[in-house]
Amino acid sequence: AVQRACHCQHELVSVLHFDTPTSRDLDPTPLHRRHRHQIQDALQVPADGAGQSLLGPSLTKATRLFDQHPDHHPILCLLSDFQLFDPNLPALYQTLAGFPGDVHAVVLRAEPPPQLLNQAAITVTRIGYQDPPGALAQAVFAALTSHRRQRR
Repeated sequence: AVQRACHCQHELVSVLHFDTPTSRDLDPTPLHRRHRHQIQDALQVPADGAGQSLLGPSLTKATRLFDQHPDHHPILCLLSDFQLFDPNLPALYQTLAGFPGDVHAVVLRAEPPPQLLNQAAITVTRIGYQDPPGALAQAVFAALTSHRRQRR
């Protein structure tokens, strides 16, 4: 749906998993129908993921990708329970708050950490077991379309 509404042909999508790099990571790719299978493949669970909850490497990679595409406005949409094992969480949350674009944290089945809630630069959406089907898709859609003109 996001791709169909884009007529500029300049929007890019990237997928980074925890445990970056993985075989399912996707470098910036045009959000276009001809790349649909690459994007869908990137959204699968990587077989070579180590299963660690470290956000730092993915955040570093996301920042590098932004530096390579300064003419784009980055939207970072994180899907996690935020039960992280990074060695310095206060510094990680400061780095996240300083990301050069919009940050949307979708917290899955957990309470968001206070450090996440105390950052005005981060939009937090909670998704729990009690949420209706499609709630996660709506949160991701809202993040990806946050800069688009509203249709009437």
